[in-house]
Parts: sequence; structure tokens; C-alpha cells
Amino acid sequence: MTEPKNAKAPGATEADATNQSTSAQIIGSTADQCKRWANLQARAALAGIAAHRIEHDGAEVYLVSRWALSREFTSLDDLERWLDQVGGRV
Repeated sequence: MTEPKNAKAPGATEADATNQSTSAQIIGSTADQCKRWANLQARAALAGIAAHRIEHDGAEVYLVSRWALSREFTSLDDLERWLDQVGGRV
């Protein structure tokens, strides 16, 4: 007999429930970060600023540019604060 895949299924163990809740937290966190990035990217676009997410030396970096000026951020918090300052607040 195969192990149940749903933590609420009959015969499921407490470990199954723990694994599923941990997976949901990881996936939820990633989804929240993606949504937050998309929101900030849209705010930047409305302000006439191009925003890009790139990988640099194994870490994510956020690069924004307008005309011949560019700036690099290492966190979404920093990018959000900067956007608030330059008028990207919607």
C-alpha cells in the first residue's frame, strides 16, 4: 500500500502534516516575493523607470534605470523605499 499524500487522509502521520505545512510556507513565501516584485516593477514602470531582477554572484540584485542613470539594490525593501522617494508611490 502506498503512503497517503494528503496530511488529512486516513492513515496519514503527523510528519506528513508537518512536511505539507513547511512546503506551503516555502511556496507561499516565494509567491509573496514574486507578487511583491511584480508590484514594485509596475510602480517603477508607471514612474518611467525600468526595473530588472538579475542574479549577481549567486544573489538576486534589483537594477533600476531611467535615461542614462541606473541604481542597484540588494533587497526589495531598499527598492521600495527608493521608489517612494522618487515618486513611484501609487
